[in-house]
Amino acid sequence: AHSIGGIRKVLKEGGWQLTVGGRQYTIPRGSFVGASHVIPNRDKAVFAEPHRFDPARWLPAPTSPQSRFSDFQFTTFSHGVHRCPGEHFGMQAMEMLLVAILSKYTLTAPGAIPPLCMERATLSQRKAPCLLHVSKRW
Repeated sequence: AHSIGGIRKVLKEGGWQLTVGGRQYTIPRGSFVGASHVIPNRDKAVFAEPHRFDPARWLPAPTSPQSRFSDFQFTTFSHGVHRCPGEHFGMQAMEMLLVAILSKYTLTAPGAIPPLCMERATLSQRKAPCLLHVSKRW
């Protein structure tokens, strides 16, 4: 997963006024600002257990067919004019691949899943291999 969602240069004369946690900041003109796609997906205010593997968190809310997240809480594919043009293709390809694999095989993790490593500038990855036990369904 990309950990840096976008890098933009502040072009506005006088800079960009930003409020975070009630504090006001001025980002000077000419500065670059990076947005993370990882941080919103690990927000405890949105996800009760953000570090626990829980695929069901992405399902629609039980009372609504709509997503349970706002555009600012799920930023994996970005938004607006910078939105990933391959979002829908990527999601459909992943769904088809998962259906093909999970209809024929059972996957289990024989041990703990290694923690994320954020040492690379644009990608997050695991600190060690993620081992899976694969068995054919009968």
